[in-house]
Amino acid sequence: MAHFLSDEWIEDLATALADVELAEGAVDVVVQQHVDGAASYWIAVVGRRLRVGPGVASGADITFSCDLDTASAISRGERNAQDAFAAGHLRFAGDVTVLLREAPVLARASEALAGLRARTSY
Repeated sequence: MAHFLSDEWIEDLATALADVELAEGAVDVVVQQHVDGAASYWIAVVGRRLRVGPGVASGADITFSCDLDTASAISRGERNAQDAFAAGHLRFAGDVTVLLREAPVLARASEALAGLRARTSY
């Protein structure tokens, strides 16, 4: 069982998303995630596939930042990102039109993570 945001967890995240095939017309985009004091990782749409890596991606289109408690609650499915954003606990940087356009891709990625949630320690 991988601990949330550990290198092993990021590898498991990459494996969980590797088989997700996106709809025709998916646009390449890089989403950066910063969890204050814990970790950074990115998820990229490349072609019709999702790729994941640790650290900071150069040229991210969208960046989300939050504290560990917020990231953990979102990851466990106890809180949704929209509510965290509205409460000021999730910060966003980038082009909001990209975020809106790619919302179905982000939702598809979230659906693919149910198994990872069950195998993660927090």
